[in-house]
Amino acid sequence: EKQQRIPRAWALYAALACVLGWLVWIVATTGLPALFDHISNFTTVLLGIFIEASPFLLLGSLGSGIVEVFMAGEDFSRRVPRSALLGAMTGALMGFFFPVCECGVVPLTRRLFQKGLPVPVGIAFLLGAPALNPIVIISTLVAFGWGPIFFGRIALTFVIATLTGFLFSFQKDPNRLLNQTTLDLFCADEADEVASQPVGFKAKMQRAFTITVDEFFEIGRYLVLGASLAGILQTLVPQTSLLALSQGPV
Repeated sequence: EKQQRIPRAWALYAALACVLGWLVWIVATTGLPALFDHISNFTTVLLGIFIEASPFLLLGSLGSGIVEVFMAGEDFSRRVPRSALLGAMTGALMGFFFPVCECGVVPLTRRLFQKGLPVPVGIAFLLGAPALNPIVIISTLVAFGWGPIFFGRIALTFVIATLTGFLFSFQKDPNRLLNQTTLDLFCADEADEVASQPVGFKAKMQRAFTITVDEFFEIGRYLVLGASLAGILQTLVPQTSLLALSQGPV
C-alpha cells in the first residue's frame, strides 16, 4: 500500500507544479487581469460539466446500492443467457433498464460483477448503457431527428458493445480481468452474502444509501479530474484552434 501511495503522491505534486507553472506563465505574459479571466473561464467549464454529470453519477451510485442490498447473485445467473453472444447482446441492452451515464455505469457495473454477473455481459453493459438508455435515445432524437445519425448511433453502439463483450468471453478466468477486491466478492459464497444483508426495508434502504454515498465520492473524484482537464484545455487552447481541427473529414 505504501508503494502505491508514492507514485500517486508524485503524480499529485507534478500536477500541482504544472498548474502553478501555468499560472505564473499567464501572469508573466499577459498580466494579472488576464489571470482572473482565465480562472473564471476554467471555473465555469469545470462547474458546468460537474453539475451536468453529477445527477447521472448519483443515479448510477444509487443503482449500485440498490443492486447490492436488494438483489441476489442467483438472480443474474438465472436470467442471463448462457450463450456468450446472447449474453453480450443482453448486456448491451441492459441500458434500457439502467439509465446511467459514462461515470455512473462504472460503480453499477462493478457491483453487478460482485453479484456474479458474467464478465462478457458486464463489459457489454459498460460500453452500451451510456448510449442505449431511454434518456440518451430521446435526447439524440430531439437533437438530430429521425435519420442516419439517430439510427447509426444506436446501431453502432449496440454492435460495438456486443462484439467487445463477446470478445471477453474467450477469457474464462476472472482473475485475468477483475481486480482482487471485485474478484473476492465475485467469487463469494452466496450464503455468506445473504447472511450479511440487513433485515427490514428501512435497514436495507439505509445500507443502500450508505453505499450510494461511498460510490459517489469514489467515482466523483475522477469526474472532477476530467472536468478540470476539459476546463484547462478550453482555457489554454483558443477555440479557433479547436474548431480548425474539425474542418476536414479526417
